[in-house]
Amino acid sequence: MKLPVACGALGGLLLCAAVAVSSGPAARLLDPAAGARWTLPPPYQRIIPAPAAAAPGGPGYTLGGRTVIRTAAGSSEVRAIGERLAAGWRADARLPLPVRATDTGAGTDGIRLRLDPYAGGFGEEGYRLQCDEDGILLTAHRPAGLFRGTQTLRQLLPVESGGPWTVAGGTVTDTPRFAHRGATVDVGGAHVTLAGVKRYVDQLALYKINVLRTHLAGGSWSRADQAELLRYARGRYMEVVPQGQVPAGVIIYAEHGAAEEAELARAVRAGARVILAPADRGASVRRAYTGDPGAYLPGVPRQAVLGVEAAPSPSPGGRGFTSAFPQVLGTAELGWSPAGALDWAGYRQRLAAQGPRLDALGVRYPRSPEVPWPAPLRAPAAGPPHGGATTP
Repeated sequence: MKLPVACGALGGLLLCAAVAVSSGPAARLLDPAAGARWTLPPPYQRIIPAPAAAAPGGPGYTLGGRTVIRTAAGSSEVRAIGERLAAGWRADARLPLPVRATDTGAGTDGIRLRLDPYAGGFGEEGYRLQCDEDGILLTAHRPAGLFRGTQTLRQLLPVESGGPWTVAGGTVTDTPRFAHRGATVDVGGAHVTLAGVKRYVDQLALYKINVLRTHLAGGSWSRADQAELLRYARGRYMEVVPQGQVPAGVIIYAEHGAAEEAELARAVRAGARVILAPADRGASVRRAYTGDPGAYLPGVPRQAVLGVEAAPSPSPGGRGFTSAFPQVLGTAELGWSPAGALDWAGYRQRLAAQGPRLDALGVRYPRSPEVPWPAPLRAPAAGPPHGGATTP
């Protein structure tokens, strides 16, 4: 059966079908909806996307002059993840943070990145993060999982630069719900630089986006720039997909209607996979977060949903891509978090708690009245804090 390739809105979403969730300082935030103040959630309740399981407890670990990042012996890929983590922190923390193989050096103090060949249940991107007073252990089955774990670790550090650099004690066990969690960028404009898109890749990677759909209009980028973007994104375990490149058998579901839904259901029965993406960049933050992707359409079971994708964006604005944020964080959570964690009341609090981090990363975003944002922070002149800097 050959279905037409097209694109359109469906209840605030586009449909693309492809065949074949303590401790820390308590900041007070104004909730404009409730007309009252509330307390910033503790660290493990600020993470976006909400992890599959998080259990805060026990003393935390403070990075110091003796902290070593230990990686799996003999794995250059895992070492690169460790080096990238260290490079993002060294200047801001004023710590040496050496990266060593796990079988070298004395003691266990520090951050350990460990691949476990028997942890197949984590899949390609799952991980476990354990933190106590002795250090931090990240375990995964594959390197991509270790990288996703480092992004959770970054969110557990306080935003404020200058220390102390303390991660609250606890455990996170996490795997993604969907394999495809995408965002889109038009890099054809004259003012869209490679450096700007690299910063955007880092911002998206922090929230576990793993696909970047690019629109290279007018041939404005050289082959060398395109190759460099591909290399940089691969280092963040993000696939770059050209806008016009569609695998054989891919279809785009065009319009909302009984006939179209029936046609999509037939395609799913024939083996189609479905991607959901917001149709309106200007949609409210709440609307962008509404709807369980695994139960959105009749006749389309959860196992037929490949994932979610954020709206086409963004025109460059300063150091960030304004129109993608903060809605893209909702897309990230819809694509990663378990269905039971999808809760607007909890999400808006966690999104508010991410505001200072977005500010410090230099992300410009509209401060929706639907979210009880804290007062904006000014990004430090030396660059984003706690691993936000662009690294090789």
